[in-house]
Amino acid sequence: MNKQQKIDQRNARMKLEYINSNCTYEDLAKRYNMTAQNVQRIANKNKWRLAKNEMQATLKKEKCDKLDKSLAIKKREVNIKHYKAWEKLLNVVTSILDNPNLYLTYKEVPGYNINKMEHLAAILEKIQNGQRLSSGLEDEVELMKVKIAQQKVNLEKEKANGGYDNIPAQSNFLKVVNESVDKIWSGKNEEKEN
Repeated sequence: MNKQQKIDQRNARMKLEYINSNCTYEDLAKRYNMTAQNVQRIANKNKWRLAKNEMQATLKKEKCDKLDKSLAIKKREVNIKHYKAWEKLLNVVTSILDNPNLYLTYKEVPGYNINKMEHLAAILEKIQNGQRLSSGLEDEVELMKVKIAQQKVNLEKEKANGGYDNIPAQSNFLKVVNESVDKIWSGKNEEKEN
């Protein structure tokens, strides 16, 4: 092995030590019987700091990815537990509905107890919402609100950038879009108004 190869190997070892530890140029200089300025010159030439920063960024990303994966697993486990709990509650409601004479009728007079039925309907609605949440299903109205808001933002951006030159002023296009968005955000829709 010639002298240059030995120097290259030494420099590679120093770079690895620098990247993988908290040692300074001074520490490396002492360890390899060099001046700190010489180590710094080699480090600058071979971009050790950049390599160390990239390594740290990679390690940080791997840690974050591992944490995200761990949290996703925990979230899934919790959602499964929630779904099973809602499922048990649904089984209780189903049992009540299967035996209406025991639970939903008056004891003294014939007929259904409307209060009990309304209470059961409210419970059933909560069960449905709970199952949808634990299943990851989003409320369709909320999704529609988000989509419309995104479209509105895109239209406003296009308008700000002069992209509406091809839409005639009398078309009232933006007015109709804005009114539709306002209706949805306020909770009013065509079915409720009629």
